[in-house]
Amino acid sequence: MFQLSSLVQKAQAFIDPANFLLPSSSSDRNPSKASLFRQQFRLPDSQNPLQEISAELVLPVPFLTPSHATQGTKDAERPGNRYEGNLHLSERFLCFSTQHTSFLSAASFGASSAFTGQTHGTGPSGNGFTIPLCAIRRVERLNSLSHVFSLALTTWNGALVKTNAKDTPAAPQRFTLHLIGSRHACERFCDGLKRGLREGMKDVDNLRMVVAECHSEYLLSGRTTKSNDKPDQNAPVREPPDTGLGLVFRYPGDARKLRDRSKMRLWGEYFRENGRNATLIRQPTFHKLIRVGLPNRLRGEIWELTSGSFYARIRSPKLYTETLSKFSGRESLAIDEIEKDLNRSLPEYPGFQSEEGIGRLRRVLTAYSWINEEIGYCQAMNIVVAALLIYTSETQAFFLLSVLCQRLLPGYYSTTMYGTLLDQKVFESLVEKTMPVLWEHLVRSDVQLSVVSLPWFLSLYINSMPLVFAFRVLDVFFLEGPKVLFQIGLAILRINGEELLDVTDDGTFISVLKSYFSRLDESAHPRSENPK
Repeated sequence: MFQLSSLVQKAQAFIDPANFLLPSSSSDRNPSKASLFRQQFRLPDSQNPLQEISAELVLPVPFLTPSHATQGTKDAERPGNRYEGNLHLSERFLCFSTQHTSFLSAASFGASSAFTGQTHGTGPSGNGFTIPLCAIRRVERLNSLSHVFSLALTTWNGALVKTNAKDTPAAPQRFTLHLIGSRHACERFCDGLKRGLREGMKDVDNLRMVVAECHSEYLLSGRTTKSNDKPDQNAPVREPPDTGLGLVFRYPGDARKLRDRSKMRLWGEYFRENGRNATLIRQPTFHKLIRVGLPNRLRGEIWELTSGSFYARIRSPKLYTETLSKFSGRESLAIDEIEKDLNRSLPEYPGFQSEEGIGRLRRVLTAYSWINEEIGYCQAMNIVVAALLIYTSETQAFFLLSVLCQRLLPGYYSTTMYGTLLDQKVFESLVEKTMPVLWEHLVRSDVQLSVVSLPWFLSLYINSMPLVFAFRVLDVFFLEGPKVLFQIGLAILRINGEELLDVTDDGTFISVLKSYFSRLDESAHPRSENPK
């Protein structure tokens, strides 16, 4: 008997093990430092590292006494969680990471690529933040010790911290950065930050447009608060944002068994204490909440944040609608291919048995085929986009698809599928290295591993396992990156290793794994009284 936890435990064994680094197969073996910078912080291609400095991030505790909540001469010494790392500045973003990396020309290549190795489950950018400069409301130099250069940043929709005083409304909370370096280096970084903040003002309207579509804003708005606090009766009643076809046709799985309401409550608490959407700060709890499974209505938004498509959308929030309008009525070979595959896209899901679901899928695929004519439309894109649309709006799915094709999985969705084929060779080499007995048996029996692994990678496991589990894979995939596809594949083979040693042909090989996927929701300990 198997269950998802068995798969997770095996996959964990392949996450950052000692002396084991996943080859970078689908990308350039010698990427530029700017490319590594964008990859680490999930930034758009227009961003480049301009300034960097060592720093300590100090986050306030969620509930402070009134004396601590007020500004004073010892703001730099306020209590809170502290993280040491590097602070980076690009044209439009301020980024902090506990991964000690450097991307300026004076830094060594080894330092700039350190994050591509072990991440310990926190994703490439580690603990920290990626904040658009247009989301920073105020930056203040604090009165601190003479040898400490401290800044207090206030974000426009940041963490809401309440004082102990009764009837005192929650207010945006500041966080503190202690810059570590010579006075000249600190001043130079601050000068660059000033220039960036002025330029960032141009994106404020775009940011407001994007954030208005985030479910986290709706969750924390006054008239929709579901905490013990009384809602603000003067706040305008807001309509819930589009959180995908699941809102209409139900989300996969049993919400009660998945503890969706409890997860939503935990995320609401996290947002109140650590900011949300554009101003969210990643602490260890952030990564833990993702790994236990995302709540249905927040899944699309968290995918956007962890993949970086959210930041691309800020620069061009109207790109999707403008593309549809510009090319309305035009025909292409890609559109003909899209029409052929529409009814083959997750037909088991009710949303894609209706014209509404098919229409959304058609529009997203068509719009992307026009903005990326080199790719147009390729095999399996319909499956991936259909899955995304269960939890995202059309615009969100459009930008997620762009990030998938151009950054996370380059070469997967192309006429030659060179990225997928190359990763199959990498996957085979990993199986040979980590499971030599199984590999030798497959070679002797002339069983082709790619018969099962190619569909796994191409559809991101969406077509292989029940949807409720495939989306758990996507949760971690957008956080950790492409290596998750390898880790899950290796874990599946290891769990089924004994049975696979008895197979002698491709058909039996496929049958064993299909049987395993069909039992994923069964308990590994059916007689146990512990519901967990």
